[in-house]
Amino acid sequence: MRGRERWALAVRRPSGEVSVTVNPTRTLAQRYPRWNNFPVRGIFAFVDSMVIGVKALMISGAIYAADASAEPAPQAAERQRADADQGAAGRGAAAG
Repeated sequence: MRGRERWALAVRRPSGEVSVTVNPTRTLAQRYPRWNNFPVRGIFAFVDSMVIGVKALMISGAIYAADASAEPAPQAAERQRADADQGAAGRGAAAG
């Protein structure tokens, strides 16, 4: 979720808890006011959106990886089995 001054990311951890991260937003147009004109501003907005998207993926991946590596082995194996069963059920429903 992006606002004028901040953007936030909510990630559901494997334990079910929701982790919220809030980061400041400073757009390229704010950093370089000389280039804040009509055609360039749209390009800057697109680049800003892409940068925030990549940061969000990196943060959520890091949170999930940290929790997954801290998960005990029996629970991890059970979760992998459940994910595999759900994937097989999804493929069967899509084919049928």
